[in-house]
Amino acid sequence: MIKEAISLLRNVIGERIDIQMELAEDLRVVWADPGQIEQVLMNLCLNARDAMPDGGRLFIQTKNSAIDEEYRRLHPYAVTGPYVLLRVLDTGTGMDAAALEHVFEPFFTTKETGKGTDSAWPPSTES
Repeated sequence: MIKEAISLLRNVIGERIDIQMELAEDLRVVWADPGQIEQVLMNLCLNARDAMPDGGRLFIQTKNSAIDEEYRRLHPYAVTGPYVLLRVLDTGTGMDAAALEHVFEPFFTTKETGKGTDSAWPPSTES
């Protein structure tokens, strides 16, 4: 699914950004909505593109991972067990501390109205 999504995004992301992937072949089964995973990946890649207007590197990785008791001690909300990690890294400008505090809020954006993926939300009710 990730290979297909990136294949579609290559034209949108542009030639100035080098996309590198390290995708594990032996991933565990993931119980997730493929459409939501694709949407998250798309948003991360488009945000990365916008943060690298002069080009850069986008790295996407998948691998089997696990949360152990040591990690859980530092992050009490975490549930121990096996997981699959999806990592998206870029060489863009990054986010400041104020933006990082809100990064997981639904519909949070630092972009102007009409820019990025927020331009389609909320849907227009005008006819």
